[in-house]
Amino acid sequence: MVGTISFDNKQGERQHTIYLGATPEYGKATFWERMEREIEPVKSVYPQATYVGIADGAKDIGSFLEQHTQRPNLDYYHATGYLKAAAYAAHSRSQPKRSQWINERCHSLKHDANGASQLLKEMKTFTEKKLSNKIAEQMEMVVCS
Repeated sequence: MVGTISFDNKQGERQHTIYLGATPEYGKATFWERMEREIEPVKSVYPQATYVGIADGAKDIGSFLEQHTQRPNLDYYHATGYLKAAAYAAHSRSQPKRSQWINERCHSLKHDANGASQLLKEMKTFTEKKLSNKIAEQMEMVVCS
């Protein structure tokens, strides 16, 4: 497992980063403990800071981020990985339309301030088209970005 704690200024420029890593044989619990030991002093020095978390969508990581951040997020790479299934719900019979839909949504996620919220709203309409609840659940994390 790997994790970072980054300090950015008001312009979003990174000022400093703390890197943590643990091999699988030490287990997740050990990693979480180490991460919490790093988070504690940061929060005591910067209690008014906005704490943002970015993860791959694994439930245990999401739970950890919810405890320690105000804004948990699903990273772009993993968010776009769910779009293929969503595209089938949107356009089950047309490969060209699916590809176009994916490309447009990827662009929106990356460049539009409300892209994630709009995508989630759109995907919720797909439930009637049997979009997996798991995909919609994972995409919930994107909205916080």
